[in-house]
Amino acid sequence: MTRPLFLLTDFGLSDIYVGVMKAVIWRLAPGVPLFDLTHGIPPQDLMTAAVALEDAWPYLPMDAVICAVVDPGVGTARRAIAVEVGGRFLVGPDNGLFGPFPAQLGATAELDPNRLLPGLRLSATFHGRDLFAPASAILARGGGLAEIGHDAPRPWQPSPIPTSETDDEGAVVLTVVSRDRFGNCAFNLRRSDLPEEPSGPRAAEVRLDLPEAPVRGLAETFADAAPGDPVLYFNSAGRLELAVRNGSAAERFGLAVGDRARLFLGNP
Repeated sequence: MTRPLFLLTDFGLSDIYVGVMKAVIWRLAPGVPLFDLTHGIPPQDLMTAAVALEDAWPYLPMDAVICAVVDPGVGTARRAIAVEVGGRFLVGPDNGLFGPFPAQLGATAELDPNRLLPGLRLSATFHGRDLFAPASAILARGGGLAEIGHDAPRPWQPSPIPTSETDDEGAVVLTVVSRDRFGNCAFNLRRSDLPEEPSGPRAAEVRLDLPEAPVRGLAETFADAAPGDPVLYFNSAGRLELAVRNGSAAERFGLAVGDRARLFLGNP
C-alpha cells in the first residue's frame, strides 16, 4: 500500500533543497506518487503557509501524506512531528502549521532521527532533508507513526491565523492572511461569518488603512468591477478577499500579510 505524498515549502525552486528532499523520498520509497503542492510560500511566512494548507485540505486525497516545511525555528527546541488526521498524515515542524486542525487531530508522534536515516548526522539547518522527507517517505510507502517516532503529548502549537475582532465603533478588524501572485489579499473572515439577510449577505464596506480609498459592496467575481477598480468578494476557499481587476490590490493599497483593515457591515 502506498499513499500520495504532497510537498509544501518556502524553499522556492532556484536552489537544490526541493530536489534533495525528493531524492531522499525516492531512496526510501521509490515510485510513491509525489506531488508539489507549492514551494512558493514567502520565506518563513507561517501564516501564509497555514492558510495554504487549510485551503488545500478539502481537495487532498483522503489517504494523503503532506510534508509541510516552513521552519524558521529549524535547529531549535521546537518539535518535529507527524500527525494523523482522519487517515491523512501531516509531517513538519510543530510551529503552528497544523494549528488550523485542532479539532480533527488524532495521534501525534515526535520524530526520532535514529528511526529515519540511521547512521547519518542530523543537520542543524536542513530538517526537510534529514527528518521530514524520510518520515514522509516511510508513511507514503505504507508505514505508521510508530515507525518514525514516539508518542508526543499534545497540545501542539496554535495556528498563526488570527481571529477577527470587533472594535469600539462596531467595525470588524480583519488581518490580511495571504497574498497571491496576482496581488489579491485574503482576510481572516469567511462567508459563513457574515450575518445573512433574506437577499443574501449584507452589503459591506472595507475601510483600509488608507481611509481615502474605501471599497464598498460585495461582488461575486472580478468582472463586477471595471478594469483598474478594486473589488471585494469571497474567494474560491470562502475567504473574504480584496483584488483590483487587472491589477494588484497589494500594490494599490500597500497591503502585506499581517496588515489590518476594518470591515463595516451595512452602510455606515
